[in-house]
Amino acid sequence: MSLSARLAQGVVDVRAVGGNLYVAASPSTVTLGDLLGAFQRIGVAVEVDPGLLGLPGHVDQRLHGRAADVLDHLLGDLNYLLTWRQLPSSAGPLLSLKTIRVYREDDPDAARPLAPRTGPVRLLGPPGRQYVAEDLLLGLRPGATPEQLRNLLVDIGGTLVSYDPATGALLVRLPEGADAARLLAALRTNPALAAAGLNWVYHRNRDPVAKVSRLLTSSSSSASAALPPLEHPQAVAVFDEPLGPDAAARLGDRLLVNATTVPAGFPVATPTAETHGSYMALLASGDASVDSPANLGANLPIVSVGIFDTEGRTTTYAVMQALALAAANGASVANLSWGTEVSSDFLDAAFAAATRSGIALVAAAGNDGKNLDAYYPAAAPDVFAVGAMDAAHRRETYSNDGPYVDATAVGDAVVGHYLVQGTSVSAALVSQQLADYRSRHPELSPAEAIRAFSAQLADSPTSPIRLHPAPAATPAADATAPAASAPAHDPASAN
Repeated sequence: MSLSARLAQGVVDVRAVGGNLYVAASPSTVTLGDLLGAFQRIGVAVEVDPGLLGLPGHVDQRLHGRAADVLDHLLGDLNYLLTWRQLPSSAGPLLSLKTIRVYREDDPDAARPLAPRTGPVRLLGPPGRQYVAEDLLLGLRPGATPEQLRNLLVDIGGTLVSYDPATGALLVRLPEGADAARLLAALRTNPALAAAGLNWVYHRNRDPVAKVSRLLTSSSSSASAALPPLEHPQAVAVFDEPLGPDAAARLGDRLLVNATTVPAGFPVATPTAETHGSYMALLASGDASVDSPANLGANLPIVSVGIFDTEGRTTTYAVMQALALAAANGASVANLSWGTEVSSDFLDAAFAAATRSGIALVAAAGNDGKNLDAYYPAAAPDVFAVGAMDAAHRRETYSNDGPYVDATAVGDAVVGHYLVQGTSVSAALVSQQLADYRSRHPELSPAEAIRAFSAQLADSPTSPIRLHPAPAATPAADATAPAASAPAHDPASAN
């Protein structure tokens, strides 16, 4: 194990592999709060008596060995309790430290969860291609052994933080100050690895929202009026900002899950007002508050997963965790309102796994007004891509277009007293209609349902949802549209 030769002032470097710990610090004496925060950074849940946080944590430059021996030295005479877990991987389980509880002997109940820290999360790369500097995504080759995995983690100074069973992807946390991109070339030749990549950063679509009077006059399409009520409505998973309180209350029993996969260290707060995720969830549900010719009024259940932090950012692994939550809670359709012009092999694998689990994927085409060869996740395999059109069935000038787009839908809707516009709106309305269709035809696989749903659209030329290609945009709109750009591969570009 090669510990950092030099650490920045105030940095505590903690690494855990199996039952061993490796700790270094600069300066050599840091507070207990600094020390426990470093454990929290590598995925260990921490409980501590708040009155102890200012005490010194004793780190003699570098410590390594059995976890109990290292912690005895670090915590001195303080009382502590450790909880371990077997963290699975495709190479077999790896022993992992789950929780540390530090307490006073005379008042053990005073220990409280350590408040999540919003840093340090370093983002590197130019705008549109940012990644989490100290995160790696790894995929093991068939037949890789636990010993190979342990040796790999020791070589790179990494700690296994999480494992995605659907794809076999490992999330590994590197020491503070590392740059994961510098390791990729060497890792891709490692005999134990089938894949190595970065944990890319994505931004949610920026859809305009304005408070208005009710603008539209019909909250249901003519086709929906003849549809009987759903006997077994299937759920839509919405991956977006966390729900605001009014939307959550309005959904009521239809809100099956209200969770978040916002990455640790990214700023997150409980919303006190309505969010982009609120509007998308109500649109995807087919709530009566939605005024749009594409609203079926289906009143579908919702699995809401907040994947974006307060700055509208998420990561590759956070999306993978959201897909796992959607699958675990029986979602029939997943709605994705974010995008990038570059692809990710890890996300493609997660989308394929979600499709195999029974989830049909719907994604927004993007709001950049570009003609593109591809825009992800909309262009990923198994994903139904949706652009925006106006009431006259003309492509909205803000909507991306290209061969990856499968359908267009009206891009304006009034939700309550707010006008929401964008390809996110279009995608959420299509998600609602596709989930309504799957509720009536539960025997169909995601691919079969998308094909049959598409055929139904082809037979309805006046529908507020139309198959691509939509009618050409006006010459003025085409004249201002940027030229097509070829997608890059694997690194992510935020929209």
